[in-house]
Amino acid sequence: MLRLMTLITFRKSLLFLAALFCLKGESCHAQTVDSLKLDTLITVLTLEKKDVRTVNAYVDLADEYIRVTDYPIGLTYAGLAKDMAAEIEYKEGELEATIVIAHLYLAYYLDFKASIVQFDHAFDLANELNSDADLLIVYRGYANVYAGVMKFEKAIEFNQKAIDLASQLGLDQTVSDLSAYSGSMYEELGDTAKAIQLYSEVEQIEQENNFVNTSNVALVSIAHYYWLIGDVDKSVKLYRSALTRFERLQDNRWVSYTHAELANIYISTKDFERAEKHALKGLDIAQTLDLNKERGDNYKVLANIYSAKGDMALSEKYQKAYDDLMDSVVVELEYRDIDVGLVTSSSPNSSKTLSRWLTVLSLLGLIGFVVLLAGMPSKKAK
Repeated sequence: MLRLMTLITFRKSLLFLAALFCLKGESCHAQTVDSLKLDTLITVLTLEKKDVRTVNAYVDLADEYIRVTDYPIGLTYAGLAKDMAAEIEYKEGELEATIVIAHLYLAYYLDFKASIVQFDHAFDLANELNSDADLLIVYRGYANVYAGVMKFEKAIEFNQKAIDLASQLGLDQTVSDLSAYSGSMYEELGDTAKAIQLYSEVEQIEQENNFVNTSNVALVSIAHYYWLIGDVDKSVKLYRSALTRFERLQDNRWVSYTHAELANIYISTKDFERAEKHALKGLDIAQTLDLNKERGDNYKVLANIYSAKGDMALSEKYQKAYDDLMDSVVVELEYRDIDVGLVTSSSPNSSKTLSRWLTVLSLLGLIGFVVLLAGMPSKKAK
């Protein structure tokens, strides 16, 4: 029973991979701004021209401040880029800025309604520009949004559209990331066998690529795969290897997340002391950097740790913190059908009411990640 409860919790922590699937492929490595890059961008902006270079400079500034976890400033610059791009009819720049904004609302503020409005606009622009690469990002974004509000069947549909596009574009690593994400959602729906199959496919893709440039998502999913099939020792080794990588890169979102995953494993082995250390470390990072998604991961794990230890006061404290966070971000959304074109409000009496809409999405990013949420290069005008 404890293993089953831990498994359920394990997947809850993956469900906000909106944050982990960085949709544009950025990751928060160093925690300081690149001053030389900043000087160059500021020089461009001081020319005060409404042109493509200025829009691109605003987007680059947004990316730079997102990288160092200064999300309000990043959102400001992305908004400036979007407005100017629309004014000068620079569609590519408007699309890129819109995706940045959608990703910020999705992965960092967990504002799913605001995020999906931006993804809708990005979808229209991507279709107008006939850009499959951007459609992939949008599909991925929709998948992350619907997973974030616990509509997993709809999220899986969008994620599969993203997988299909990634396959057509020959993006094996993106297929790997997206397959891992689908696996987490199938686990949430109780289909562990399907999840294991998908995680196995992720490992096969990475082996075929000799684990060159293996993404963060793939690394932790493979580690989780071994936990699912009962090889706890190998799972721990892989998680610790991933944690070392994330710490070296100062990729603090992933560091916090991986601490929560290791804590879950130690709950399953009843090593509550190690579990508590990892979860408290992960929570400390999330609190320090104001990372909502990772804060929720570690709240939930700590609630389970203290419940297993019989400390119900602390368990209830962290469970309440987790529930309050979930209540603040889980909202009702309109449904978007993946084949046709109208969006209508979902009925309060039926969770199966579907909207209609145009054709359709990470990395990321996840994004994704988040991507959201992930791995798509920026497209600058030459």
